[in-house]
Amino acid sequence: WGLNSSNQTSVPSTLGFCTNISAGGAHVLAIKLDGTLAAWGSTASGQTTIPASIGICKEVAAGSSHSLAIRSGGTGDGLVVGWGSNGSGQTSIPTSLGTCSLISAGGAHSVALTTGGAVRCWGLNTSGQTNVPTTLGIENCFRITWCFRITGKQLKLAMSVWDPSNTNSEPQ
Repeated sequence: WGLNSSNQTSVPSTLGFCTNISAGGAHVLAIKLDGTLAAWGSTASGQTTIPASIGICKEVAAGSSHSLAIRSGGTGDGLVVGWGSNGSGQTSIPTSLGTCSLISAGGAHSVALTTGGAVRCWGLNTSGQTNVPTTLGIENCFRITWCFRITGKQLKLAMSVWDPSNTNSEPQ
């Protein structure tokens, strides 16, 4: 539903089940059950042209006209890949970023939560959107995942929380 000027609301009939999805300005990214990516909608800036070398992914984020993914498995596990518009450096992944557990894509900036619990931002900073508050601290960075399942007339809800400051904790 919503504006469909670039077929961004026209879900491909071959998509199947997905584990993750993100809507951008006029495009959508999804991770299929096998970990491969699907993208549809506007490709004006290459945001739906998935890099051939990306492989299996565990997280995706769609920005205004750029895309991000976190690779899964192998030597690239946890590494962030970006493509699409890069006019403000939003797909220029910092070389010192390291491995990440979460990503988010804004209008022309990108944000990642490293596996060590640090928040890192890059891209357009005209309004301070890439200035991470020094008071944020690792103790304030948590991943909350909601899982819904409808069975018959019941809605079942589960929640898991990942605390990156707990070295015995793993993201779920």
